[in-house]
This record gives sequence, C-alpha cells and structure tokens, in this order.
Amino acid sequence: AGQRLAVARRLERAEVEAFAALTGDLNPVHLTSERPLVHGMLCASLIPALFAARLPGAVYVSQGLEFRAPVFVGDTVEAEILVERAKDLRGRLVVDCATHVYVRTEREVAVQGKARVLLDDYERLLQRASSLIAGQER
Repeated sequence: AGQRLAVARRLERAEVEAFAALTGDLNPVHLTSERPLVHGMLCASLIPALFAARLPGAVYVSQGLEFRAPVFVGDTVEAEILVERAKDLRGRLVVDCATHVYVRTEREVAVQGKARVLLDDYERLLQRASSLIAGQER
C-alpha cells in the first residue's frame, strides 16, 4: 500500500474534438464555448492509460468516478494512482487504488475515484512497479 504512479499531460482542443467525435458527446460547452471544457471522461481516461503504460497486462476491473472541478482546453492535468490494498486471490493479485486527476498548479482535484485491477503475472509486474515507484521511472 502507498505506492504511487502518475503522469502529467496537457489537454488540447484537437484531443477534445477527437473525443467528441468518437463518443458523440457534442455538447457545445466542449466545442464552441468561449472557454471550452474538456470532457470529464477524457480526463478520467488517463487513469486506465496509466495502468496500461506502467503495469502492462493489468486487467482494469472497475472504476468509480466523481467529477469535482472543471478542466479547460489547454490545462495541464496529472493523473495519479495510489495503491491502497493488494491481496492474492487464487494466484491473481487484486489491487485496489485511489485515483485522482489534478488540474492546474494548485493541484485542484478534477476527478477522483476508486479503481480495481487484476494482475496475473504479478511477480514480474510487482518488480516493474517497484522500480517505477522507487523513482527509476516516472
């Protein structure tokens, strides 16, 4: 428990437009307003992307989300995963995590929730996660 993975990313208009086209969420607040909002689910999608990038092979089982603050086109966000609990379940590691997406330099919480992933080959993945957490990679 307590391990942390994080990634920062600036969200641009082209990504918002592509997300709107892909999902069909064409709400004008995302596309034509004076100060367009980034889709909350686009921000939240950084969480499973972080699992996939840092723990390849992890199976994303569940995610609860709460949207707390707006993210505007051009904002930089930081997606964060904090391991809260891990337990062995018949040869698989079940990992429960707190998840956050922070926005702006004040690190205001834009999205928060809880996620669960399963790791099959968790010996190898834990070694990789340990090296990431130890700061060898961020």
